[in-house]
Amino acid sequence: MNKEEREIERLRDILDDDPTDELPILTIRGVLPGDSADSLAETGSHQILHRRAGEAAAESAQGALLANSSRSLERLETEIEELQDKWQQVERRLADRDAEVSRLQEALAERAQQVETLEAELAKSTAAIASLESARRDLEVELQTGARERQRLLADIAGRDERAADQAGEIARLRTRLSELEAEARDWKALAATRSEEAEQAGAGRQELTAAIGRYRERIQDLETYIDGANAQRRELEERLCEQSSMQRALEQAAASWERRSERQAAEIRGLQALLRRAERQSQQLRADLQDARREQRDSVASLENLRVEKQDLARRLQGASRQAAELTFTSEQQLKEISLLKAEIQRLEESATELLATREKLALLEEALGARDEQLREAEEALAEATDEATALREALDQQAQQLAVLRDELSQQQQQGEELEGALASQAARTEQLEGELASRDEALAKLGADMQRLDAVESSLQLLEARMQRPVATPEPAVEDDPHGEVTRLLIALGEDRAVKYPLYKADMVVGRAPDSDIQIRHQFISRHHARLLSDEQGTFIEDLGSKNGVRVNANRVAERQRLRNGDLVDIGKTRFQFIDLMAPHGNQGTA
Repeated sequence: MNKEEREIERLRDILDDDPTDELPILTIRGVLPGDSADSLAETGSHQILHRRAGEAAAESAQGALLANSSRSLERLETEIEELQDKWQQVERRLADRDAEVSRLQEALAERAQQVETLEAELAKSTAAIASLESARRDLEVELQTGARERQRLLADIAGRDERAADQAGEIARLRTRLSELEAEARDWKALAATRSEEAEQAGAGRQELTAAIGRYRERIQDLETYIDGANAQRRELEERLCEQSSMQRALEQAAASWERRSERQAAEIRGLQALLRRAERQSQQLRADLQDARREQRDSVASLENLRVEKQDLARRLQGASRQAAELTFTSEQQLKEISLLKAEIQRLEESATELLATREKLALLEEALGARDEQLREAEEALAEATDEATALREALDQQAQQLAVLRDELSQQQQQGEELEGALASQAARTEQLEGELASRDEALAKLGADMQRLDAVESSLQLLEARMQRPVATPEPAVEDDPHGEVTRLLIALGEDRAVKYPLYKADMVVGRAPDSDIQIRHQFISRHHARLLSDEQGTFIEDLGSKNGVRVNANRVAERQRLRNGDLVDIGKTRFQFIDLMAPHGNQGTA
């Protein structure tokens, strides 16, 4: 039994006390007809005494009753104050419950906002996954295009390899033929040296050599045409290799960009998972708060029921006190006054009871509000359950996204392997290209040698023509010095050994200037030739060359000319980067410079 129950029991005992129990029993004797005077007098005296004793007893009883009533009223006031304090405590607890319910509603609103945020983030994740899927499809298309291009390039490389093999065979044949031509040229040189006495046979040999040279020139032209075609194919192959390299770089950039997007998406997914876990923890906390609120609500309802019981008990006690007050109204005027006071107190108690009734109505309203709050809490639980379901669906979607990312990573690794294979093929293709370039360089060198040999053959042809002219002369007389007569016989000349053909420059003047300027005697339009580069001086003793302060200088047989140098038959003269050969038709056969 708690303190409140003990106080209620004590109040019930006080109200159950009967004030009339303390009044003395009055003996009333009646006057009978046969009584004597003495007996009557005695009886009268006894009656007076009894009346006085009764009055005294009544006064003492009234005093005791008033004292008991005062004590009872004081106890009632104390109990009413305690009940009012308890009622205030109940109101404070109800206010605390209202504040707790408001807090729970705010927490529920925050959870709803978090669920909306999660939905927005899920929508963003879905859009990001769609963009990733689109990028993956684009990358697959690019990889397929790259694979087709790689196959085409491999086929082209195979064709280039076959053609390169054919070219290598052709170059080998050309080298063999060049060796044969060199041997034949040496034979012709030896034959030309021994046929100075046989003019007729030399003329026939010259015609045969001219025919052979024509055939060789035609062969060289065909070879140059073939080389031009090979160079064009090589340039085309280089362009396609550049395009393939550009495509490979684009694929690598696309793969790197896709990898970065995948990493950003993975980071976003991890953030969403963290938000989901935080939302789950908050949901669990909200459930715990709801359970605590329900327990507190049940405790409040139990407290309200106890208060209702106490209120009913107080009402019954007030009714008993009212009955006792009504009984006490018949005692005396003092009692009437006290009873009026009691009535006032009773009226005050009735007002308190009215207040209790109003409080009961408030409690009913509060119960209705609590019911509404319970309904709101149930709705919040349903919303929380829906949010949990949505979070579960979101987790499943995130798991699917993780699986898709794993598949995309596998595809990316495969694509990287294909890219590495393609890089290996490109590396082998680059090595093959370098090999072809080396072969082309070797072939260019062979062609340069062949051109030099052809130039030497031209020089031999010129020498043979001069030899034939000398053999046809009956007597060799000394030639006068070369004059400035362009129509006279010219026996000294410079032959430009160019890439296309040999250009002959006769030295028809005693003083001739070689340069790039229009007023030069021998004008050569080349960027490495100065305006007035060199001077050629001819007299009866020979031909001399001197440098006119040019930038790139003059070399004779690879030796730079410092001041002035005499030229001999067959000397190679480098003016800038243009090579010449000096020919003196009147020089003896054995008097030749170092070629």
